Amino acid sequence: MTIDKSTSEMPQIQWQVGQLAPATASPLVTDRFAYVINGAGVLSCASLESGERLWQCRLSGKFSATPIISGNRLYAVNEEGGAQVVELTEEAGNVVATHEFGETILAAPAAANGAIYFRSDSHLWQVR
Repeated sequence: MTIDKSTSEMPQIQWQVGQLAPATASPLVTDRFAYVINGAGVLSCASLESGERLWQCRLSGKFSATPIISGNRLYAVNEEGGAQVVELTEEAGNVVATHEFGETILAAPAAANGAIYFRSDSHLWQVR
């Protein structure tokens, strides 16, 4: 759903797509695209202009943590501590790297100073 506040006092719904409903993780939005991970671990990319689903990419695991984007890559970590790096293009998302932290991770990763940070209940990792 997008809301256009420029045309009236009350925001108006511009589009709505039930197929793109995320599970626990929040949707991730850039200037042109929305990314969601559903309950089956499927990452979908949609156009912000129309809501049309452009592509899907299968990830492994169940996701509670909201992914992040740094550059042209999306970083997602599943509840079992499996990190997956997805290269993003307009045509597709492709998993280009994975890493198993071996601990439950429910928190969203963070990006700063050229590094990505992941945390569990007992560890904080910096990845470059």
